[in-house]
Amino acid sequence: MKTLHLLSLVLFTTGLALADIANQTQTLKVATGLNLDNGTVVSSGGDFLFTGTTLTYQGSATGFFVGPLGADGYNNVATGPYLKSFPASTYTTTAISGGALVANALIAVHTNAGNYAKLLIQAVSATSITIEFTTYGTTINGGPTVTDVQNNSSLIPDGFPNAGITPSTLFVIHGSNMATPGSVAVLQDSTLGLPATLNGASISVTVGGKTVTPAIYYSTPTQIAAVLPEATPTGTGTLTVTYNNIASFPATIHVVASAYGMSTFNGNTAVATDAVTGALLTQTNAGMPGEIIILWGTGLGADPLDSDTTSNGSQNPINVQVQAYFGGVQATNIAYVGGSIYPGVHVIGLTIPAGVPNGCFVPIAITVGGVTSNLPMLPIMDNGGVCSDKWSGYTGSQLSQVAGQQNVHVGLVYLVQSTTPGNAPANVALATFNQQSGVGFAGMPAPSPGGCIIGQTSFNGIVTPTTYLDPGTLSITPPGGTAIPVPPNPSLPGFFFASLPSGTIPANGEPSPTKARAGHRSAPSPPR
Repeated sequence: MKTLHLLSLVLFTTGLALADIANQTQTLKVATGLNLDNGTVVSSGGDFLFTGTTLTYQGSATGFFVGPLGADGYNNVATGPYLKSFPASTYTTTAISGGALVANALIAVHTNAGNYAKLLIQAVSATSITIEFTTYGTTINGGPTVTDVQNNSSLIPDGFPNAGITPSTLFVIHGSNMATPGSVAVLQDSTLGLPATLNGASISVTVGGKTVTPAIYYSTPTQIAAVLPEATPTGTGTLTVTYNNIASFPATIHVVASAYGMSTFNGNTAVATDAVTGALLTQTNAGMPGEIIILWGTGLGADPLDSDTTSNGSQNPINVQVQAYFGGVQATNIAYVGGSIYPGVHVIGLTIPAGVPNGCFVPIAITVGGVTSNLPMLPIMDNGGVCSDKWSGYTGSQLSQVAGQQNVHVGLVYLVQSTTPGNAPANVALATFNQQSGVGFAGMPAPSPGGCIIGQTSFNGIVTPTTYLDPGTLSITPPGGTAIPVPPNPSLPGFFFASLPSGTIPANGEPSPTKARAGHRSAPSPPR
């Protein structure tokens, strides 16, 4: 029962923004065009025509040259909200030609049907042009659409060097209309064999001329989790989802040899268990140096000894080169690297090394075959138990309590002294006050001292609104001095800043406590 609970942590994620015709590639000859609303090559009509020297917009379609941004710009910048954010006047009928009609050029199009599309020119000559494109807002007769395909544990977007899906890996598909309306994410019992069709959804993957059918853990209209078969070749291929006898437009899938992802919970805390007791490491049950733990995730690589569909009750090593780092300290005792008893779920058994920095958010990095994983964090203390962070003063008990709240009011006050040669020290005070979700606050603050993390996300043009709080007046009182006002920034809600007089912060850095005092202007209490 304990292990089944961990599997639910491994599998369940949240839905993402939706798109429709995703990452299709077409090669056009001279005097042919493309209908971006259905993805078909046409000899007349469509949204643009290739003449050999230009892309000329057809009908009411308009567009513009975004820039020579290449695959990175196509994957991580030009999303639907980004394309829609430009004024209508930016989209014109001016043909794409000359220096804009080159490989790696990114083009935005407003189609005849009123949808937005992005185009990446992959190759161009006097006789043909190859284009990758995504159109947002269109569907195939109400059928399924695929937005993206990601490693279920790391959720690293396509386009990053450590993205991609390995054979024998648990992966997740985001999209819309992919399964029976109202379906929820219920894990199938892998001891009975995972089904190829669930809630009306099935998956087909073709790479290098070989087609495979992944087994499904769960399926909902917006998300499907499945296992990529071990026999899948590496390389770039296509993935389609079929629901209600209608197949989605093929989405691009990149199958790679290694791309490990660690599973997380409570924001960005790694799913790790004690190898002896099976207990989950948490902020009140921190790992400690010398402890043997199991890291849970997926993406080590092809596992020819394991079933793609059925739990067989045994574990099989996977022959890959693995390195592990805790807060920058390398683990030298890696005892097991391979499959778990669940299809597609991979584990690493190792010992937490000595000398790891203590804290509630010590970053972990796993490198497999030279490819680095996502970078979650783990509570680690020399003596285990409740974690604590020197930089923030938080303890694991406080963070665990906060994680259960829907909203948390957060105030951060900084006193900063900077010095440059030949100049007197500069003293400043700044503060921010806002509202965050409990899980987000408890799971994703800055890493503990001694470590760093890299966040890998695809900007979707949507900025999550921040609820800023007004604490009233704010002042700083130095030792033996009088209160110094720290005024709010009129253009940045919830932000306060002041340059402090020389000597406000003692040069030895160890003053008696400097007091920060805020007023008590109205601010709602966090919902329980």
